[in-house]
Amino acid sequence: MTTLTRARIAYQIRRDFRATNNRAGLLHDLLVVKTDPIVRADLLRHLAAHHRTLARLHRIAFPDNPCDRDGAAAHEATADLLRMLCDVEFAAAMGAGLNAPTTPLGMQVWMVLRAMAATPDLTARMRLLEQLYTTVYPTVGASAAETIACLPAPGMVGWRTLDEHPEGVGIAAYRAQRVPA
Repeated sequence: MTTLTRARIAYQIRRDFRATNNRAGLLHDLLVVKTDPIVRADLLRHLAAHHRTLARLHRIAFPDNPCDRDGAAAHEATADLLRMLCDVEFAAAMGAGLNAPTTPLGMQVWMVLRAMAATPDLTARMRLLEQLYTTVYPTVGASAAETIACLPAPGMVGWRTLDEHPEGVGIAAYRAQRVPA
């Protein structure tokens, strides 16, 4: 393989990474306005799939950089957490129980996820993200935990309302620019 061919492949992988990251951002923005648990579950499922793709592309695009391997692991952990939250939203919508986890991370957060799934109110479920964040932070690290801490819902950033958030007014203005009504 020639150097030019390698450069073209690297460029295409990085371009795919940026495009996937942008699509994930759009899904994240849709969570700002959606309250229906079924719709939120679907958005979280797609968002998890995008983070899994980002992890795979990260490993390919930056194979020799240890910092970027950490980035791939963070995307993988984020995908796992988002998938668990997808199951929580679906269980909340159906009024059904949550299936028992099969992964070590799932077992670690089982009690919080079960409490979230049993909570029909979206605002109350979002409040439980603080417990989830505290539980997963030592295991998954700052990047994946912060993604959960900043998960949006109408009028909320993570477990805080816009009024409670230190940058609430700025966040509301930013959302108004990005998310069409």
